[in-house]
Amino acid sequence: MAAKISHLLLAFPVLFIAVFVADRLFRRHLRSQHPETWTSLRGSTRPWLRPMAKSLNFVRFLWTSKYKDLNDPSLNELAFWVKALSLVYSAVLFLLLVTAMTQIHLNLLP
Repeated sequence: MAAKISHLLLAFPVLFIAVFVADRLFRRHLRSQHPETWTSLRGSTRPWLRPMAKSLNFVRFLWTSKYKDLNDPSLNELAFWVKALSLVYSAVLFLLLVTAMTQIHLNLLP
């Protein structure tokens, strides 16, 4: 059981970096190749809400697959990797939490 936890703990930061890099590449490609779409994702909200609105608009754009309307194969591939890595990252986080809670409950932690 301890070996599995250590593997999950090693995978966690690696996946975090992979998701971060894939997300940055996706955003950079979207900004450089589709500036109109990039600008529209900023939203027309109050200045102090703009960062949150931009993030929510971007997440909605990504997870509802609206990027496919742009007919950009490179953007589609980057979006696939962002989504896939995010799902794996979330699964590893869930497994870490369940494993930790189980071990705490069973008093297996030293």
